[in-house]
Amino acid sequence: MGAVTPVLPAVPPTIFDASGAIADGVYRGTIADANLKASRWPLSWRQKEWHYLSAVTDRHLVAVAVVQLGYLANSFAYVVELTGPSDHQPWQFEGLSPLGTAVRFGQGPARGVTSWRSSGAAIDLRTDDDGYTARIDLPVGRGTETKRLCARLECKRGEALTLVHTLPTGRPACTEKVAGLPASLDMLLGEHDIGGAALASSDWTRSVAMRQTVWKWASLSGTLPDGRHLGLNLSAQVYDDSHGQSRENALWIDGKVHALAGGVLFSVPQAADRQPWLLSSQQGDAVLLRFEPLGARRQDIDYWLVVSRFVQPYGRFYGHLRVDGQTLAIDGMVGVVEEHLAKW
Repeated sequence: MGAVTPVLPAVPPTIFDASGAIADGVYRGTIADANLKASRWPLSWRQKEWHYLSAVTDRHLVAVAVVQLGYLANSFAYVVELTGPSDHQPWQFEGLSPLGTAVRFGQGPARGVTSWRSSGAAIDLRTDDDGYTARIDLPVGRGTETKRLCARLECKRGEALTLVHTLPTGRPACTEKVAGLPASLDMLLGEHDIGGAALASSDWTRSVAMRQTVWKWASLSGTLPDGRHLGLNLSAQVYDDSHGQSRENALWIDGKVHALAGGVLFSVPQAADRQPWLLSSQQGDAVLLRFEPLGARRQDIDYWLVVSRFVQPYGRFYGHLRVDGQTLAIDGMVGVVEEHLAKW
């Protein structure tokens, strides 16, 4: 028997209600005004934000992100071949910018442009009423080889899950997730055209973050046997309720969001980049997934003020999701999992 999804109310226009209190809740839709009222020091140094976009085609997974941490900004992009005899090692780019001078962050998930500019590298992530557009022009490397990656990703909006969350410090966080959106991807890797029809996912997050933050996360996009498009977002430890259950677990079917009640356990193997992960419901069997890595992206930054240690394996999911009386078979859908420790 599948879990019954909670009915999500429409998103409020701002992070704060008329009385000035945080409009804490899980909502359907995109928030118009994501101002956290943290522009003055020292809160301005505690505000962290990022926009992550990924797309899956029949042959490739591509991901790109811009991250603003205040003292430091980070960007990355990678492309993984999913088929053939490849060893699935990514073509990848990573940039670091002290004091975040290379980044301009958009005003919110509803509209704006988040950009990265550094020597020979450009990323633009645009959001508007129509959807998401990513343009990237970057050098990417694999081993001793370097190529140019030029790509344009476009996808229409689906129903977003927006979480406005009160952190233990009493400060706000806002995150918008959406997955499984039909997209078009024009992409050249060197001289090779590797674009095509795709399914995209987006993670837009802004928070007056705690000094130390840990999380586990999973995201996938794929097509069900009956042709419907599926997207999934799961997390643990970062935006949990008083019972230790994440408030941002959701799935999308043909662009419609369905919140998942209850938390999910992430069983992380010792060799997180090579061995299978298990994701299962804390109660019941709405989520039972095995993730098999094809490879991983890692980061280990330690600049005293900023520490970021994470592994983000990419690979395939197997198992099932049960929701609203439906059992959805997951058989090789592509996505990522992540384990992250941040001091920022």
